[in-house]
Amino acid sequence: MSKDILDPSIPNDGNSVDLGGGQIVSMKAVQQIYSEITGRTESLERSYKFNHSIGFDDLCQLDAKVTQLLEQYNIVSRNCSVTLFHLDDQKQTFSSFERFKLFDRTTLSPVENVRIEYNFLIILPQMRRPQSYKIEVNIHSRAAMVKRANGDTGMRNTIFYEFFSPNTAHLEIEYVDYTVARNFQGAIDGWFKALPEQDTGWLLTPLKKLTGYYVFAFRFTLVTAFLYSCYAHFSETLGNVRASQVALFQAATVTFGGMLLMSILSGKFGSVAAEAVKRVQCKSYVNLTRGDEIAFKGMNASNRLSWLKASGSLVLAVGGKVLAAYIVTKIGIAP
Repeated sequence: MSKDILDPSIPNDGNSVDLGGGQIVSMKAVQQIYSEITGRTESLERSYKFNHSIGFDDLCQLDAKVTQLLEQYNIVSRNCSVTLFHLDDQKQTFSSFERFKLFDRTTLSPVENVRIEYNFLIILPQMRRPQSYKIEVNIHSRAAMVKRANGDTGMRNTIFYEFFSPNTAHLEIEYVDYTVARNFQGAIDGWFKALPEQDTGWLLTPLKKLTGYYVFAFRFTLVTAFLYSCYAHFSETLGNVRASQVALFQAATVTFGGMLLMSILSGKFGSVAAEAVKRVQCKSYVNLTRGDEIAFKGMNASNRLSWLKASGSLVLAVGGKVLAAYIVTKIGIAP
């Protein structure tokens, strides 16, 4: 095996390794020796959180980038497969990118995930044996995933939305030579950065991070405002009359009873507002079929409904405080 890999004519520079006995080999040879002995390959992985909008032309551009990079290497063999995972649990696998270009785009089932996989053998300079490489790109459609969540009653809960995966894509490269893997990773990174990104607004991220404090904020603000209203009213009313035990009892009952009810109501409104904000998702989708367009429209409608619930909770909470203060002013205190 070593006679097929080692090349003693390589100079001993910074990228060479001395194996002893005067055998100087390149780092590429060392990496291939390791792969030959262990049967393992190294891997590079990266997750992406771009709020992308990926169409069919964008995927064609990705394939063109990878193909262009392969032209600079001595390729022994290569293949590409594309797999589409639909919302209705249907899976379509295409044995080449050319076959993928012919798929039926009129289907009404949205695409949840697109997996593009490249496998190729490269013979690098100064090497005699081909090296195996694998590139797998998984692209997720958040619009399709939200549609599945809204349609599955078992998943419609706060926990699902709280832990909704922010990742919209994942890249994995299995390699022998690190330099080659980095070249492909750099090209695919550039492709992701060039994708059109959906605007989600600068306010959504901080609001989602603070959802755990909504209940406390609603209770603290509204209960404090209610207590201040009670203090302002009763201090003036009891100051103009000779306070009796009955008057004090009435004031205490209204104040502490109303405070308890206000705490319960404001806590409920805060919880509804927090859940509604969690349900607002950053826009990201794959636009390959008619079903994907419908899923994206549904995602926009779901986000609008969630914003409406959050705003409505805030309005009702403030309205409840105003109503409570009005009721307090209408309660007479007997002298």
